[in-house]
Amino acid sequence: MKKSGNLCLLMGVLLIMPMLLTVPAAAGTISLWSSGAGDGTLYTEFGYVYPYALDSPSLSTTRAYYSGDGWVYQDIYIEIPILPLAAATVNQATLILESLGFGDWYSSRAHSHVYHVYPTSGPATGNLSVDQPHTWLQNGDWLIYDSWNGPNGTPGTFNFDVTAFVQQDLTAGLGYSTFKISTSRDSGGSIVASEGATGQGPYLYVDYDGASSVPLPGAVWLLGSGLLGLVGLRRKLKS
Repeated sequence: MKKSGNLCLLMGVLLIMPMLLTVPAAAGTISLWSSGAGDGTLYTEFGYVYPYALDSPSLSTTRAYYSGDGWVYQDIYIEIPILPLAAATVNQATLILESLGFGDWYSSRAHSHVYHVYPTSGPATGNLSVDQPHTWLQNGDWLIYDSWNGPNGTPGTFNFDVTAFVQQDLTAGLGYSTFKISTSRDSGGSIVASEGATGQGPYLYVDYDGASSVPLPGAVWLLGSGLLGLVGLRRKLKS
């Protein structure tokens, strides 16, 4: 009975060790910036999609206009790395964009929107030309310009709450959160596309709680195995 009790005690200690040696990561805030290959524009002209024009470290423009033969659309795409948050819980994620101004060319209502886009399969690489996010699904919808009801086209900083969408990307195992800016017909606008030129490019400001832990060292498991072996040997010698 005593031998059995000793063995149970040892097993209990081994089971408790991981909990004692697990150290929660500290909570905090982090700024995650878009990379050069992860922000740019895409032209769609008369139904034909042109290759991405990567904008680092210049400016990116969205617009829609009629050229005489058909409509031309130009959308902005932004990919921001979220790998540093892979083991964290997101409390608040804010997408921050620096607008250089939006406007329209006619008196009709014009508006520009920010969307979250995501792949239906496979991880994002952070390179627009490889990922082709214009083929992805989109959700989320935030106004960055509305000629009637605001926000107006004045240059400035825009903040968008994207918490649910960043968490969605993390849950799906994605390494990047991707956003698209598009505009209605006969209107357009520009943002600073990369932090490389002015330090004002798109970025995520994230408040998070750590969920990662320090792995249990292999030496502890070796020690536990050795103790179990000694108990077994002791029982064999006494039998």
